[in-house]
Amino acid sequence: MSRLICCCVAMCVLASCDRPADTSPEPPVRTQPPVPQPDAEASAILDRVQAAYLEAPGLEVQSSMTLTRGTQRLERKEVIRFDSAGDIRWEAPGVAMEVRGGRLLAQMDSVSNRVVDVPVEGTPLAAVEQVLGDTLPPPAVLLLRVGTDTVRWLDVMTGRLIGSPIATGHRVDDDGTLLVDVQGRRGTGLILIDSDTMWVRHAEAKTEVIAGGQPDEMRFVVDYDTSILESVAATGETIVVGDRTVVPTIELLERPASKRIRVEPGDSSPDFTLPGTDGSSVTLSSLRGSIVVLDFWARWCGPCRAGLPDIQRLYEATGRNASGVWVFGVNVQDGDNFKSVQEFWASKPFEFPSLVAGDEISTAWGLPGIPVTIVIGPDGKVLERVDGFTRGEWKHLVEVIEAAQQP
Repeated sequence: MSRLICCCVAMCVLASCDRPADTSPEPPVRTQPPVPQPDAEASAILDRVQAAYLEAPGLEVQSSMTLTRGTQRLERKEVIRFDSAGDIRWEAPGVAMEVRGGRLLAQMDSVSNRVVDVPVEGTPLAAVEQVLGDTLPPPAVLLLRVGTDTVRWLDVMTGRLIGSPIATGHRVDDDGTLLVDVQGRRGTGLILIDSDTMWVRHAEAKTEVIAGGQPDEMRFVVDYDTSILESVAATGETIVVGDRTVVPTIELLERPASKRIRVEPGDSSPDFTLPGTDGSSVTLSSLRGSIVVLDFWARWCGPCRAGLPDIQRLYEATGRNASGVWVFGVNVQDGDNFKSVQEFWASKPFEFPSLVAGDEISTAWGLPGIPVTIVIGPDGKVLERVDGFTRGEWKHLVEVIEAAQQP
């Protein structure tokens, strides 16, 4: 696998819950800080940062990223270049991508016979997102350059560790550097900004996970070196299609025969008919017109079991399946031992029903790891997807549900 996808996926899932062997320690559980409150002056500073990246005629931004958890450490370096003509060149370990002449091209060092070549229909960002798929998010600096909302670029700039970050305060260092504190649902962060140029020099974020009953800190740090660039073309680097096979996404560069399924917000929910531990049967499509919450879990998964009490709270807060909102557990990856799952569920104090599924559900919904909680709207499309367990996240899901119930 290419260094890009290996490194980026590892950075994204260092704390994920893939299925462990029986002798493995329980995967980590994130803890959640109090709900943050925005600070108007700090938010205004971040608006000025956005304006600085939008107004610069051309930029070259080199970034060095580090993700640590305990003794584990992952590093990645990137460079991205923009010019006033709208051309973009992005280089990360093992991969290069560029936007020029109304087309987006990408290639991998490890794949010599295939290349991405697609037209830019709409914005360059939309084309980049289409090509990247779910391999990794667009660079934070690209999001800044094209003018996306602050929460989105902050989320990427803080390594997507802390969840919907907002500016909560600011101060000025002795050398004049602007420091903006940020906080999300899962942790805190800090942004350092050059007060003369309003370019970001440094960003960091941290969150706490619980593994084996012990707290452990995850930390993401990125340093930026930014300079004015007259022209991307002046670098002399271009991607040539030649006689290579053209594919539409980064993932298909490496795996041309198949594309991994992953059901995301905005996607239609795959239908199913599944038995319940209480002897009932549920067909998902029959609940169209209602909001449905599915919490995918397994008996062997520590974070899954840790999260079930929060799903019970969500069930209680949304009317106990009697107010147009249906909450179900969905047991997966436990094999075909229906009776054992049934006995396990009967031994627990949870009131919300649980369904039992085979491996085909994990494939259809794109569940490489669990727990995963999905909220489905009345039209059958996914409203929210939460991978992993964060204490208190159920409150955010209640907000998503309440928003969907507004006329």
